[in-house]
Amino acid sequence: ASAERLATASGMSDTSAFARVASRTDVASQKAMNKYGGDQPGPYSYTTAANLVLFVFLTLLVTASGLVETRRSGLLRRMLASPTRPRVVVLGQLVSATILGLLQAVGLLVVGTLVFGVSWGDPIGVLLLVVVLAVAASGASVLLGTVARSQEQAVAVGIVVAVAFGMLGGCMWPLDNV
Repeated sequence: ASAERLATASGMSDTSAFARVASRTDVASQKAMNKYGGDQPGPYSYTTAANLVLFVFLTLLVTASGLVETRRSGLLRRMLASPTRPRVVVLGQLVSATILGLLQAVGLLVVGTLVFGVSWGDPIGVLLLVVVLAVAASGASVLLGTVARSQEQAVAVGIVVAVAFGMLGGCMWPLDNV
């Protein structure tokens, strides 16, 4: 299509227009390969990592509605009436949310690696960051689930908070553009 437009606009033959477009495309491809070859990150490296953070927080903040439902249905009162200490109940909520966040993060890491070819770097560093991310997001989820008065409110606030913090934190676009 580019060659056809070039041929029409410049009056050159279709063959020479195609050759010119192909040579320019090859040069652009070579520049991109040189830029992102070796140790430099590829074009998806920034967005994939940012989306991992955004979606783990978004998912866990929205699942805070489950804690609201647990309170509404009286299940939380029954758990607290058992010999189980309140801190164990809260810890159980935190651990289950953390596991959910870890599973989602691992899924996004795998998709980023296999589909987008992202190189995540040091595996131990990535593991530590993912664990801290899941723990932080689960804490925010339990906090929201404790404060929200209805499931709808938890979902609405969770989405707004996750997207707003994602924008402020650079998950939508690079921070140097903000």
